[in-house]
Amino acid sequence: MYGKPFLRLISLAILLSTAWAQSNPCRSAATNCQTCISLPQCGWCSDEIYLASRCDIVQNLQQNSCQKISNPVSTSSVTTAPEFSETQQVSPTRFEVSLRPGMPVNINIQVRPARDYPVDLYILMDMSRSMLTHLERLTNIATQLAGTIRNLSSQSSFGFGTFIDKPVTPFSFGAKNRQDYPCSQSDKAGGISCDPVYLYRNGRPLTTDINQFQQGIDQQNISSNRDAPEGGLEALQQVAVCPQHVGWRPNARHIVVYCTDDFFHYAGDSKLAGIVTPNDGKCHMNADNKYEAALTMDYPSTSQLRESLIDNKILPVFAVLRRALDEYQALSEYLTGTGAIVGQWENDGSNIISLIEESYRRISSTVLLTNSFVQNVLVNYTATCPNNNPVAGLTVCSETGYLETANFNLSLTLTQCPTDGRTSDEMVVRVTGFENVVVKINYICQCECALPQNTEQNSPKCSNGNGNYSCGQCHCLAGWIGEKCQCDAANSFLDAPRCQEGNSSIICNNRGSCVCGLCECHT
Repeated sequence: MYGKPFLRLISLAILLSTAWAQSNPCRSAATNCQTCISLPQCGWCSDEIYLASRCDIVQNLQQNSCQKISNPVSTSSVTTAPEFSETQQVSPTRFEVSLRPGMPVNINIQVRPARDYPVDLYILMDMSRSMLTHLERLTNIATQLAGTIRNLSSQSSFGFGTFIDKPVTPFSFGAKNRQDYPCSQSDKAGGISCDPVYLYRNGRPLTTDINQFQQGIDQQNISSNRDAPEGGLEALQQVAVCPQHVGWRPNARHIVVYCTDDFFHYAGDSKLAGIVTPNDGKCHMNADNKYEAALTMDYPSTSQLRESLIDNKILPVFAVLRRALDEYQALSEYLTGTGAIVGQWENDGSNIISLIEESYRRISSTVLLTNSFVQNVLVNYTATCPNNNPVAGLTVCSETGYLETANFNLSLTLTQCPTDGRTSDEMVVRVTGFENVVVKINYICQCECALPQNTEQNSPKCSNGNGNYSCGQCHCLAGWIGEKCQCDAANSFLDAPRCQEGNSSIICNNRGSCVCGLCECHT
């Protein structure tokens, strides 16, 4: 019988071996090169003759005189880096990165707001009856408003659109006389013009001519719908996805000032009118600049609207009366990444110019970055705003002045290789109100030694062609097993007794597999 000192020695040896395995996961976790390089601290030895563990810490491989080590690293390169100018505010605009699992790589994006950058300002206004006073106010100051924006950007253009709601009950009046003239009889007696209900109308596409902008507003009439919420979000979506109708310029900042005194309809509300087809997010304007899908599709969801605004680089400003302020504040939180601003429009409409001017200043001085989702890729931001130190986790720089530079460092890490065999993806970094940045991501998930051009088919190194040779290993063809594919799989049962202890029928003490008469222990 063994004494206690000997048992303590055995226990210590077990503990030490367990600790060693935990400190060096390479040796126990990988049986081939591809699995090995999925661990960032591990490398693979492809030498034909190598007696130690092929997957190991690189330093160990070198100490063991391995000559062919696979240890790829993550890399990044700039593929497009335009110079800053009056129209170019972001650089670089294209990157290419190669990511190995667990091994991060950094890219750096700079944003420099240009002075006098072109701006497209589109006012989208609620035309329900309660907005008559505000329409009259806007009509009186439209030219002054345009002049104020022109002072901020000499390359400005202006447009005007209106919305009400779906022209069907219960959102609008069903009676014939209320369809033609939905306002009250007292309004009619007072000579107030009142148009039949519609959802969205593009009254004045964007123009640089301030007089035409004024005329577009002068021609508008109010209307009246039945319920309190309006169809404004559906109208806003059309403004975003119909650039050919609205007139958005490609190299300009796109601002929509959404004016209302009431709430909005959500996706699903149109079921009350028997409209069940989901909104498709596409443009449905006709040649007369009128929206024609109000009776065939549901209102858009907030997520749909968010994507439409982001994809078309639309910056929404919600100018709303006090009673609707909280709801639009909540909406803006759902519209993350759009740069949405919510401002209170006074009941008499007197502050509309200052509200829009202040919103423009905030938009033009705010640099906000968001990125599209790429599965298994983590993105961490560090922002260095003008005259400030780097801040980890920050994705926005406020109060960035003209010609001042905001720096953003993005760290990209691949958590694991795609399971569907994808070798690359594309990520878009959206700089709200500015240009987008495109990052091509290549995945380092296969060793070069395992590529077809580096593989010896039916290699003589594998028992005269019983397998294919790559990365220092034989990969046996069907019917063959063993390190060098030297054993006939059909006769492998004859080797089983050599893997059994005494008269036991247990193979390798249930801790391994019998291959060519030798136990290969499980890890």
